[in-house]
Amino acid sequence: MKRFDDVLVVTDLDGTLYENQNDIPAVNINTINRFIECGGKFAVSTGRGISASRFVDGMVPVSCPVIVNNGHTLYDFKQNKIIFTEYLPEICKSIVDLALQQFDTLGIEVYSDEQIFVLRMNEIIKQHLEYERVDYTLCQLADVANLSWSKVLFTDEARQLKPVHRFVTEQPHPGLSYVDTSANYLEILKEGVNKGSALLKLADTLQISKHNTYAIGNYYNDLEMIQAASIGAVVPEAPADLRDCAKYICNHTAQEGAVAEFLEFIMGK
Repeated sequence: MKRFDDVLVVTDLDGTLYENQNDIPAVNINTINRFIECGGKFAVSTGRGISASRFVDGMVPVSCPVIVNNGHTLYDFKQNKIIFTEYLPEICKSIVDLALQQFDTLGIEVYSDEQIFVLRMNEIIKQHLEYERVDYTLCQLADVANLSWSKVLFTDEARQLKPVHRFVTEQPHPGLSYVDTSANYLEILKEGVNKGSALLKLADTLQISKHNTYAIGNYYNDLEMIQAASIGAVVPEAPADLRDCAKYICNHTAQEGAVAEFLEFIMGK
């Protein structure tokens, strides 16, 4: 048995493991490899969908299934299959329909397993899809109404997204929750499903005690994951109220190797 066989470490991607996916700090990669060589289980946890997370396979050392769709899905890159998934309640489709009618500039992406559908394009969605380098289908709501939805992403300028958030939360939405994943992104998730619930699901799948789980993130969609882990960490750039919820605050920024710093802390325990 290796030293860290029963230890699980999970990291957020954008803004935590790196600032730009094309420039992942070498110190992070090297330290992750050392941790895995000692038996550690290392995974990523992201709001990205399956297709947008595929670049991880081969670029970032992972030794177990990963968390995608902000906790809705556990995916195994080695087997190329979904290990576990939760879908949004049907009422989500009514909320999306109302939002489409109410807000002319609102961009909307719908995720269904490995597929991405764009119900309305705007400049932010265009930039988002170009950055993630994923295939997508531009379509109408009716074209995807019969599919099971993994996640919905609303995008707009920050000042225009705030009234969207107010509007949707004022509508009856049993079984749904809303989370800001950046100033320009608002996501619809299944109530009770988040990166924290997925962390515990992954630990259970790997037969690892919650006591031996560690997580690091940078934004509000990482909150439940940080709280669910035995020790949750944040990068120094994280919002102040998120830092207040963490047990470890990194000194290094994402690009300086915050993940490596956190792993060194864990391996030194």
